[in-house]
Amino acid sequence: ESVRMDSLVGELLTLSRLEAGVMGGAEEDIDLGELLAEIVADARFEAEAGGRGVEFSGCGEIHVRGRAELLHRALENVLRNALRHTPEGGKAVLEVHADAGGNSLRLAILDQGPGVPEKELDLIFEPFFRGGGAQSTDGHGLGLAIARRVVEAHGGSVRASNRAGGGLCVEIVLPVPG
Repeated sequence: ESVRMDSLVGELLTLSRLEAGVMGGAEEDIDLGELLAEIVADARFEAEAGGRGVEFSGCGEIHVRGRAELLHRALENVLRNALRHTPEGGKAVLEVHADAGGNSLRLAILDQGPGVPEKELDLIFEPFFRGGGAQSTDGHGLGLAIARRVVEAHGGSVRASNRAGGGLCVEIVLPVPG
């Protein structure tokens, strides 16, 4: 119980700092391809133990400016959520594409879960929100809220949509410095 409380306090502090506009530390040049490869490798290891897979496509060496630790946390959180909602035998997919002008990068994290009711698609990024279809009590309902604040603090945007064949797509757009 104390570990769970410690985790909750840590997430609340992170969210509070992000909402106050305090990211802490200096921005740096981040090789997003390397960061994503690390996140995918960790997630794949855990996913395979649970009978799930992770597919990663796109992204060579693409650089963004920001805080690597925060971006790592945000992207890992979204990917782990996708895995949590993907049934055994399924896979989560992370696709990365640069826009035609090279000004932004689009990351799509896709799961094979039940999706989210349309009226809750924006609400899943609010602190402590748990949809009516929440299947577990893991977590605190802060992960996606933190992910959105991190992405927005890096000049990007995040949105969720249901996939035509079932499952959820979380799309993150990050600016690429010129």
